[in-house]
Amino acid sequence: LTDAAGQPANCGIELQVSESAGGGGSEALGNASALRVRVLSATSLINKDTGLFGDVSDPFVRVRLGRQEFKTPTISNNLHPSWDTGNEFTFKVGEHDSDLELEVFNENYVRHDSLGSTTVALWTLPPEEWIRRRDPLKDGAEGQLEFE
Repeated sequence: LTDAAGQPANCGIELQVSESAGGGGSEALGNASALRVRVLSATSLINKDTGLFGDVSDPFVRVRLGRQEFKTPTISNNLHPSWDTGNEFTFKVGEHDSDLELEVFNENYVRHDSLGSTTVALWTLPPEEWIRRRDPLKDGAEGQLEFE
């Protein structure tokens, strides 16, 4: 994958907007629209850990739409993580929901440090179609997030 400038992308996310949740194996959401998100990977993340003895950031991704929030599993000591389990989420899209927020964090015992974030405007997504994206992370240096 490449970014808008034709450079290799650092992150991936796949997105699918459904007009209703009746198909595709999603749980029933009534007449509401559904948004399915699959977090795939991140690259070139900032190291917020000490770096001593190979200790680097322990990333996870928080995905938020309105008041709904999900989180991927944490991957220890990895600045280029890939997720293949616990990485697919279904959101009920309300009439006031406008932006999908994705933020990568470094997991710590006391406080999680942000490694960068990206936002997707829902109106830009075509219905009933998976879209794979690789977005640069705001405040994440060279970090990118790939998702569908």
